[in-house]
Amino acid sequence: MKRIGQFTLTAGLAAVLVSSSLPVMAEAGSSADRISQKIDMMTLEQKIGQMIMPDFRQWNGSNHTSLAPEVANIIDRYDLGGVILFAENVSETEQTTKLVHDLQEVVKQDDSNDIPLFVTIDQEGGIVTRLGTGTNLPGNMALGATRSSAYANDAGHIIGSELHALGINVNFGPVLDVNSNPGNPVIGVRSFSSDPELVGMLGSA
Repeated sequence: MKRIGQFTLTAGLAAVLVSSSLPVMAEAGSSADRISQKIDMMTLEQKIGQMIMPDFRQWNGSNHTSLAPEVANIIDRYDLGGVILFAENVSETEQTTKLVHDLQEVVKQDDSNDIPLFVTIDQEGGIVTRLGTGTNLPGNMALGATRSSAYANDAGHIIGSELHALGINVNFGPVLDVNSNPGNPVIGVRSFSSDPELVGMLGSA
């Protein structure tokens, strides 16, 4: 994954998003066949658009908690694959649900592209909690200190359930970085542990 300015480019995203978000197609054949058929029908511009995931938290210098017409036009014009939400976008439950609904409606109104958006967020728990409302959970290092797969599973279930209820369908979490460098200013308590086996165990859970 590579970020360029306000855009996130994800190599190979088109195939992943088609397989995970496409409505069930009536044609006979395997999932792989239906995915290939869908991709073959897309223009090069649409395929490129599906690999772009903009952040519009500070669109034109102000916070955006509702869908700006300019953002909707860009999603529609370039057939974007998704958006990433930040705390500036998701202050309250009702507001967040409406924003996510309005984002998906942009795609539904486009006859040339019926692939739902990836609506994504970094809802890790602990110090990286984007939602303005919801359950405040301990971060990864606190979960790592318990060494409990059950607790990690419960935390993931709560986060996933709350995001699902809002219509958010991708969470960039949990962080699976191994805290191998104490001087790293970014990871720290966002990691389960300095032990890669424990990180793997709790991350899988």
